[in-house]
Amino acid sequence: MNVEPPQPWITVEALGRNVLDGVREHDTVRGDLAILPVFRDERPLQGLAAYLDWRAAGLLSAMLRRGVCSGAAGEAVLMPAKRTLPIRRLVLLGLGNSGVFDETKAAALGMRVAEVARGLQAEDVLFALPGRVAERSVPEVVLAELVAAAAEDVPRRRFWVLADARQVSRLRRLLESRS
Repeated sequence: MNVEPPQPWITVEALGRNVLDGVREHDTVRGDLAILPVFRDERPLQGLAAYLDWRAAGLLSAMLRRGVCSGAAGEAVLMPAKRTLPIRRLVLLGLGNSGVFDETKAAALGMRVAEVARGLQAEDVLFALPGRVAERSVPEVVLAELVAAAAEDVPRRRFWVLADARQVSRLRRLLESRS
């Protein structure tokens, strides 16, 4: 028996290498856009950015080394994705230094992700929550703000939110409580 998720336009899943395989239980991930938060002081890249960098033969790391992007707060870099990736476009969003990333900045990130997806008219969005944060509540704040900011885009846009496996259950409960 299939049970519909409370908000079918947004799904929370555990971040893993299998996300890049293009095969999942319910759908095929061939997304339009991947939004990757990047901290200025996080090298090598972590999470989804690291997986995508690996699949793209180090392209993202090379961009960081060349100074095309740095991870500075407010920075946004749009680029086409390589054919080896399960998405068409990438956006690197700079978050500044990880040590000062708090709930206020997390709320701004959730809103920014919705704005970027809307501005680029993306239909399917793969978004990785920042993983290296001190406050446990930060991923919840990002998700709550994303849900609030992107709700007006339903049903034009679908989000796959990727999180650390230890956070997934808590974030799914958050989604259920908001429906």
